[in-house]
Amino acid sequence: MKVAGWVCLIWIGGLWSSQASAGLGHRFPWERAAVRATAEQWAESTAKSFPAPRKRTAKARYDSVPGKGKVIAFTFDDGPRPWTAGVLDALKKRGIKGTFFVTGTEAVTFRTLVRRMIAEGHEVGNHTLTHKDMWMHRSPQEKVDREIRRAHETLIKLTGVAPKVFRPPGGNFRDDQCQWTYDEFGYANIWWSVDPRDGERIKPSTTQFRNRIMGQVKDGAIILSHDLHRSSAAAIPATLDALIAKGYKFLTVSELIALDDPYQDLAWADQELQFLENQLPEG
Repeated sequence: MKVAGWVCLIWIGGLWSSQASAGLGHRFPWERAAVRATAEQWAESTAKSFPAPRKRTAKARYDSVPGKGKVIAFTFDDGPRPWTAGVLDALKKRGIKGTFFVTGTEAVTFRTLVRRMIAEGHEVGNHTLTHKDMWMHRSPQEKVDREIRRAHETLIKLTGVAPKVFRPPGGNFRDDQCQWTYDEFGYANIWWSVDPRDGERIKPSTTQFRNRIMGQVKDGAIILSHDLHRSSAAAIPATLDALIAKGYKFLTVSELIALDDPYQDLAWADQELQFLENQLPEG
């Protein structure tokens, strides 16, 4: 009788514990096996498998980012120079952020302007140390490394911020070199889709500068210009106003290319969304 009594007490206690554990979300081993088997049967009969995100290889080179709306990036090369202050004034007045691809030597000479760029929210990119090598695609690797690495270190020392983007002088750079700067420094290599040709020997007038840009600009464009030249700097205010009048929004280059998400958007069909909603508890 004593044995039967103990067995009865254990059975009642187990039943109570099992009910209590169900309320608390706990399961005994034999319960977990049963729940798992039921869940597997339910999954096979009713659940729909969803595709996993597909990630493409990150791009090491950009000349534009189309398909992301009426956004553009305005870039300034080869400076800074004293008249770059006027460019910064024009940007600040209009609440616009730009990207300045500066050379290491000019950055050291006009360090106050480079620090102002950072302080006012602009992006500063690497444009090599001296800009002397216009044919980097033909240069030995050690020369390329020296020009880029020394500029990288110089900008960090001057601003405390590591550049994230690089533009080769003249855009003369091989694909394998782009991959090297991406792997070595994390740089996105930046070209352009709009060129007012202000780097040529005969400089455009303010009107020509503006009209050339307005004639080429499209959504997602990266605009090339050179604040190295006083004439280009003088043309910036009118050009910005013309772009604003067309409804364009300005981003830094890093902000623009960040819109190019390497993850493809998953297409959720209506029946898939309804299936998920049906799994939500009522109330």
